[in-house]
Amino acid sequence: MRVPVGARLRGTFADPVLRSLTIATLISTVGRGVALTLVVLYLSLIARLPAEQVALVFAVGSGVGVAASYFGGHLADTISARALLVGGVVLAGLALASYAFVTEFWAAIVAEALISIALGTNGSVRSAIIARAFDPESRVTNRAVLRTVTNIGISVGTGVGAIALALGTPRRIA
Repeated sequence: MRVPVGARLRGTFADPVLRSLTIATLISTVGRGVALTLVVLYLSLIARLPAEQVALVFAVGSGVGVAASYFGGHLADTISARALLVGGVVLAGLALASYAFVTEFWAAIVAEALISIALGTNGSVRSAIIARAFDPESRVTNRAVLRTVTNIGISVGTGVGAIALALGTPRRIA
């Protein structure tokens, strides 16, 4: 017998750890979605970096993020996962704010690398928290919930960023 969706959602979010992780994930991913869109606009239109350099900024950031996720998992096993998560959020916020001062390619690389270190570490730390907080029977479901929330958050965030793009795009008059 299938359990109704509403009952499953209530049951899922009854767990305070999952509820906290879900809220943190939603806030983080909506912010990341907005940031991805707006940073591309900023680097292209304000910092006047060519498209190739903007792409390279995000490619380098992705590579750094993969490496950081490995080290983040290791650190989560040796240091407080909660402290690492808070530190990662603070680092990501400061690094994102630093984009306001980016005018050159190298500075964009540094800012994106710092953001990627924070986000890569945070992903591994969240996984460590899930592994410790939930029993094996609920782990897969809880990871699925967080993955779904991640996808929704990025989608909503990029949608909000797209609104900014649409509002900032001059209309051509024929």
